[in-house]
Amino acid sequence: MDVLEWLCGLAERVDVPPADIEQRTLGLIALRDIIMNRPQERDVCLALVLRCTVHADDALRSKAIRMVVNQLHPLPYCAQQIDSFAAERLQSTRELTAEPEGEGGTAESEAVRCISLFFALCTREPALVSQIFAAFAASPGPVQAAFHRNMVRFARAILLS
Repeated sequence: MDVLEWLCGLAERVDVPPADIEQRTLGLIALRDIIMNRPQERDVCLALVLRCTVHADDALRSKAIRMVVNQLHPLPYCAQQIDSFAAERLQSTRELTAEPEGEGGTAESEAVRCISLFFALCTREPALVSQIFAAFAASPGPVQAAFHRNMVRFARAILLS
């Protein structure tokens, strides 16, 4: 598991250089295969993939979100854990503080990381949208900017589907 954690860019070891995006992609694929084929390791591996969905690296986060929404969420043994994680991250935006740091403050960047998975799940399950509006209303101003940005992408995805 330590190797998979390193491959996905989740390890916080300073003595080993971080994996590049190709290695991170390989790590995600390996985790997906373990989730699908090794029930005894499923929960641990799914937790690692879910951590990738809120990773600071945009490329890794996008790949992980697409994998979760398109390949893992349809699996009945993964859906509940994914929904719980996404809802928890969405609700966490309420506690983000407005700390402006240049254009697009840190609160907005953190909010994007927290809400992207939930928005992606809404494209598959539009009934979840009401939770987005509730979280938006309870979030501080700078965090609401992240909701605006994702809402435009979400609307475009719904219209194009």
